[in-house]
Order: sequence, then C-alpha cells, then structure tokens
Amino acid sequence: MPDYTLVVVGITDSLVKLEKEYGIRCRNAVELGPLAATVMKMPRLSFCGVDQLAV
Repeated sequence: MPDYTLVVVGITDSLVKLEKEYGIRCRNAVELGPLAATVMKMPRLSFCGVDQLAV
C-alpha cells in the first residue's frame, strides 16, 4: 500500500465509515483544525471548519 497522509476536517466519522463499510484502514489521518491551531499557535482554530480556516 502506498503511504499517504489524509488531512481533513471532520475525518473521524469518515474513517470509521471507510473501515466499517469497505474494510479500508487509515493510519496517517490528520484533523486539520487541531493541526492549524498548533502550527499557527491559535488554539481557537481547533474548532473551525474548512471554510473558516480558509479565511
């Protein structure tokens, strides 16, 4: 399997569905909000959606 990292907002539910319905497991998923909060040193970004992070 190739190595990919998924960076998505709200990825948890999608990962559960992928594994349950298709048997696809992802080990390199990154939730975009908390990543942005860490990189930008702005904790409030943890709770933002992609539309808010794009501004």
